[in-house]
Amino acid sequence: MSYFGMKIMSFMFLMLLSRSVYAGDAALARASTVPAGERIANYLQAVMSPAGEVITARSPGDMFSPKDPFHLAFNYDPEAQEIDVYITGKLEKSEEIKPIFELTQQLILRLNGKIQKFYGVTLKAEDFSMDYLNLNSGKVVMKWVEGRYIDKTGPETESTPAISASPSSH
Repeated sequence: MSYFGMKIMSFMFLMLLSRSVYAGDAALARASTVPAGERIANYLQAVMSPAGEVITARSPGDMFSPKDPFHLAFNYDPEAQEIDVYITGKLEKSEEIKPIFELTQQLILRLNGKIQKFYGVTLKAEDFSMDYLNLNSGKVVMKWVEGRYIDKTGPETESTPAISASPSSH
């Protein structure tokens, strides 16, 4: 290929590349095949992540003794068609964790106006489940599924596999 031909090919390649990189308003408005649940989980992640760090976990009536903050993560489960909410912190007792679940549920449901506006969906409590992972033990110590609490701290419950800080050998 001649020098002139290489220049033309390079120019055409750069033009093609520059056109594919530009997003523009039309690209942002393009319809997506991503399920609404996944988009809502991403929205909740962005909006709710600071909530656990700002609102510290407190025992009821214990306003002047702040505890460790809790952290939130959201994921859409397409098989169950629900949003999984993962809460991590250092609480160990169910009576301390239940208020965190209730507060998280209230905050999520308060966002329904925006969620309805952006995604055309109104969330209900049945649309999500919650797990509380204790960072010290690496175990899920409480769950909220289908409107009921499941305390995983008692001896009669099956144990959750612990998360190990050491690398596993495969």
